[in-house]
Amino acid sequence: MASALAAQTVTGTVTDGVTRQPLAGVSISLLRPGSNARSAATTNATGAFRIADVAAGDYFALVLHPGYELPPLTLKVHVDTGSDPTPLDITLMPWAKLRGRVLDPDRLPVAGVTVSLVPFSGIAMQPAVTDKQGRYEFKSIAPGIYGLLANPLLAGGSEFAPTYFPQAGDQAGAERIAAKPGAELAAYDIVLRGGPFFKVSGFVMDEGGRPAPGAEVKIETSDALLGTALADATGAFEVEHVPAVEGHLNAVWKRGGVELRGFGVVAVTRHDIEGMALRLAPPVRVTGTVEVDGESGAPGAGLYAQLSPVGGMGKGATGISNDSGFHFDGVYPGRYILFAIPYGGPRTYLDSVRLGEREITMQEFEIASGMMPLRVVLRTGGGRVQANVDDSAAPGVVLLIPAATQLRCDPFILNSTRGTGGRYEFNGVRPGDYYAVALRGSVRKQQLVDFNFVSELVRQGTPVHVEREATVTVDLKFGSVPE
Repeated sequence: MASALAAQTVTGTVTDGVTRQPLAGVSISLLRPGSNARSAATTNATGAFRIADVAAGDYFALVLHPGYELPPLTLKVHVDTGSDPTPLDITLMPWAKLRGRVLDPDRLPVAGVTVSLVPFSGIAMQPAVTDKQGRYEFKSIAPGIYGLLANPLLAGGSEFAPTYFPQAGDQAGAERIAAKPGAELAAYDIVLRGGPFFKVSGFVMDEGGRPAPGAEVKIETSDALLGTALADATGAFEVEHVPAVEGHLNAVWKRGGVELRGFGVVAVTRHDIEGMALRLAPPVRVTGTVEVDGESGAPGAGLYAQLSPVGGMGKGATGISNDSGFHFDGVYPGRYILFAIPYGGPRTYLDSVRLGEREITMQEFEIASGMMPLRVVLRTGGGRVQANVDDSAAPGVVLLIPAATQLRCDPFILNSTRGTGGRYEFNGVRPGDYYAVALRGSVRKQQLVDFNFVSELVRQGTPVHVEREATVTVDLKFGSVPE
């Protein structure tokens, strides 16, 4: 009976931050720090919600709705015994919208052109296609930094080359566009580039040097398809209408029930390219072992592993370790980087990735038939970092970013939400040098794959040196998340 008397009702409304109209179907969850229990409700047609039987205490409100910015856990709800709390008035900002036109060099509209968002940090979105007036529109873009690419070659066009906004030939010249919640981005007109165009020709062979008739050949960049061709009976191919570009040459050929692939680099500048030789190979099996403190198959040796091809020169693969290690099937020879993310517990950290005795942690390495197994070395006894932030009442996050630039990725960038009294803690930290950064609000995981964004964070960081089985304390002040 006492518990029932202490339970109260939390109510409120959710509205669109741009239109000021109520939002239906929004999920509202009350989370209590230190507890796995949660109470939840969904808004009705008037944007209203009601969560009954909420025990007295302090909560965070987690608000989720597709196509809208997810607010961090900063919405606090305090429930007293004997009275319902003041109704919540929640405003959600919709994801950004973007529209523009695709024009030819005479600024006439071009229809049927595929326009893609290129995420520098953000989420890949479905491409748009221009209408008869050359117009395109993205109605819902996740927050992030993007480039825009119009590729007329995808529709079979041969007059214009792929073009990045506003009129660039490669990603380096693309203007970066910040998609902020609620932003209405208009007049992003892309003026297509013309020629010159060139031919790329050569031969496709299998691993024994024999012709690969019917092999499909593509010239691509990381963002765009630039041309295709089929090899003839002698293995010869010719890709026409290729703009000036630095990209890669890919070929796929089925022999029986096996798919062979080959990869090469192509740089088209001022003339046709002839006589390129593309050697195909069947897939190989890549194996690896996981050891903890020198012992294979030890407790805490759980690992998520991902092979990422360098510059599109290969085919990626993912795997999860078991007691005997991990493996990847169907990997084609080429150059790769292995991302290894341990999940054996907070006391285990990734020490190194090795190929034989050579360390290849976040470095390129060659995959070929008959290669030796990869070794992922985990260790326990990592360091401990305590970060004290000046404003204990302010919500935020503290990041530990490695000083070594090649390690500025998962699992080496660490984050911590607030503990008690403004103290943020990191346990089992890989020994080395870091920058500690305290930020108000939140940082999305997609932002941390943008090298420029992380570099901006480092500029406001405080150096921290971490040693094994040692504790280091650092005092920080909240900074702001870079635009």
